[in-house]
Amino acid sequence: MVLVHCGGLVESDKRRISRLKRFPWNQLFFKAWHKYIYKPAAKELSSIDEMLALNTVSIEPQNSSYFVKFLDEDVQSLREFECDFFLQFWMGIIQGRVLEIARHGIWSFHHGDETQYRGTPPGFWEIYNREPVTGAILQQLTNNLDKGIILKKGYFPTVLHSWNHQTENLLMQTVKWPALCALGLVNGSLEKRESQSKAKIYKPPKNLTFLIFVSKLIINRIAFHLHNIFKAEDWNIGLYPGTKSVVSEKDYQRNVSDSMQTRRGEVKIWNGAKSINWFSKIDKDRFVADPFVFLIKDNWWMFFEDFSYKTGKGVISAIQLKDFGSFPYEVKRVLELPYHLSYPYIFEFKNKIYCMPECHAAGRVQLFEVDQDTLQMTPGPVLIEGRELVDTTLWHDGTRWWMFAGEKPYQSTALYIWYADSPLGPWIEHSSNPVKQDICSSRPAGNLYVEGGKLIRPSQDCSGHYGKRITLNHVTELSPLVYREEYYSAIEPQTNWEYNKGIHTWQYSDQFTIFDAKRFSFIPDATRWAVNRLLKRKIKMDYD
Repeated sequence: MVLVHCGGLVESDKRRISRLKRFPWNQLFFKAWHKYIYKPAAKELSSIDEMLALNTVSIEPQNSSYFVKFLDEDVQSLREFECDFFLQFWMGIIQGRVLEIARHGIWSFHHGDETQYRGTPPGFWEIYNREPVTGAILQQLTNNLDKGIILKKGYFPTVLHSWNHQTENLLMQTVKWPALCALGLVNGSLEKRESQSKAKIYKPPKNLTFLIFVSKLIINRIAFHLHNIFKAEDWNIGLYPGTKSVVSEKDYQRNVSDSMQTRRGEVKIWNGAKSINWFSKIDKDRFVADPFVFLIKDNWWMFFEDFSYKTGKGVISAIQLKDFGSFPYEVKRVLELPYHLSYPYIFEFKNKIYCMPECHAAGRVQLFEVDQDTLQMTPGPVLIEGRELVDTTLWHDGTRWWMFAGEKPYQSTALYIWYADSPLGPWIEHSSNPVKQDICSSRPAGNLYVEGGKLIRPSQDCSGHYGKRITLNHVTELSPLVYREEYYSAIEPQTNWEYNKGIHTWQYSDQFTIFDAKRFSFIPDATRWAVNRLLKRKIKMDYD
C-alpha cells in the first residue's frame, strides 16, 4: 500500500494575485454555505499516515485552468511502486499520463448518477430537482469528466430536507466499494463497463438558484415532519383467489432501478377477473402486514405482523385462510416478545415447521418452532448473532440454503446474503456483502419462486417512501463468490384500492396470491408515538 500525499497546489504568482479578481461572486451564497454550514460528519478529515500505509510519498501537482497536472518525475516515481490501483480522495480533475500509473488506473467516487448528473456539487441537484433517487459510482478515471470506466454503481434515497444528511448517506453507504472491487479483482468477478453518458455537466449554483434551494430545504423539512406526525402508515392484507393475479403489460413506460432514465420495461397489472378479499380490521390503532401462508395439517394458515401503535411494537398472529375476509373471525396470537416482531417467514425442514420472524431489535436472527396443533412458537436456534437484519428470507437451490436480508441502518438500500448446507446453520456470509445497493430493488419482499424457468426474487421499491411498490428481480447468478440479478418486472397497488399508496410483501402461488398494501391515515396513537420519537431524537442530539 502506498499513501500519496498531494501538497498544496502550486500556483504562479500571477494567478495568486488575480485570484480575488476571478472570484465567482455570483456563487457567493453557495461558497459561504459550503464553507461554514455544510458539515457532514463523514467529511471530517482524519489522518491515515499511521494506519496501513507501508510507503508515504509527498508530491506537489500543478494547478492549471481546469485540470491538475503531475510532473513527469512524479508520475514515474508512482509507477515504480507497481500498484494495482490508486484511490483518489480529493477534488480535482486528473488527466494525462498519471492515469496509467497503476495496472487498473486511478479510482474515484462520483456521488451522482453519471447518466443524469455529471459535475458538482454531489447530491445537490438531486434535492433541487426533487429526484427520489440519487445514484453513485466508483469509476476508473479516464480523460472524460465523470464518464470513466464504471466499477460499481448504486442507487440511494434522496434526503430532500437536508443536504448534510444526503451527503452523509452517500458517503457512508459507498465506503466499502473500493474493498469490494479489489476483492472482485482477486476472484475475477469484477465487471467493468465504460460509461456512455451524454448527460449535462453541472456546476455550483449561482446566488438566486441557491436561495431557491435553501427555501426548498425549509419547505421539505416542514413537510417531512408534518407527514411523519399526522400521516401514519396503515397497512392491510389482501388475498387474490386463484391463479394469474397479475398479468404482463409489455413495453410500459416506467422508471426502473437499473437506470434512472425512463426506459421501456415490463410492469405487471392486476387481473380484474376476480375481486380481492381484504382483511377485516378491528381497531384503528392496529395494522396487519407481512403475510406468509403455509399448509399445516391440510389447513392453510396465514401468519402476519400484528402491529399496535399503542404499544409501538408488533407481534406475530395467525388466522385460518378459510376465515379470511369474514367477520367475526379468530385471530391467534402465536408469538409475542418484549421487542418488535414482523415478517414471519415460514418454512419446513425435516418434518418440522419453523418461523424466522424479523427481530432486529434483539440483534439476531432466530428460528422458532411452530407447534402444529396450537401454532404457538417456541424458541429455536440462533442463526446469526450481533446483526440487525430485516426481512430475512430463505431459498433452497437443491444443494445450498441461501439467506437474503437487509441490515440496519440502511435496511432498504442494501442486500446481504448468507449460505449454508442446512437452514439450522452454520451460516457463512457472502464475501461480496452487500451484494447489491439499490433503494428500488434490494430489500426482500417475500418468498422467492420460479416463473418460466427463471428464479424470481421479490424486493421492495422504497424510492420516494417506504414500501412504494414491488420490484421483481430475475436472479441470473448465485454462488459463494458472485451474485447477480436483473430487473424482471414490477407490481404496484391499483389506484382504485382503499389501500393504494404502497405494497411491500408478496407471496405468489398456483392457488392464490397474498400481499399487503398501505394507505396514509391520521391515527391519534400514531401521532403521539411519532411526537415522542421526535422529542427523544432531539434530546439525544442536544446532549450527545
